[in-house]
Amino acid sequence: MGEIRFVEDKDKAEWYKFDKHLCEAVFEDKVRTRQGYVYIQDGKVVGILRYNLFWDNTPFCTLLFVDSLAEEASNCWNEVLILCGNMSLVRECQESLKGEN
Repeated sequence: MGEIRFVEDKDKAEWYKFDKHLCEAVFEDKVRTRQGYVYIQDGKVVGILRYNLFWDNTPFCTLLFVDSLAEEASNCWNEVLILCGNMSLVRECQESLKGEN
């Protein structure tokens, strides 16, 4: 089972394995504003998601990359794409996945 959480500074090296074109200042902004997520499986980052806001209030996914994704986790990523800014929804997905194991 994996974990989805906000991107943190410590994820920088792993992030850039998947997102080679993002400048460092924007990465730091994604961490600060919580506009990025990482998907961790077996202790390593295997997926990332970042988004921007249209008109300063409407989330729009600008990158989603997952190296390997269990089928049961895909529904959670779909929910995260719809409501990127709602961390409680991410936690709900994680709890749902824990219950299936």
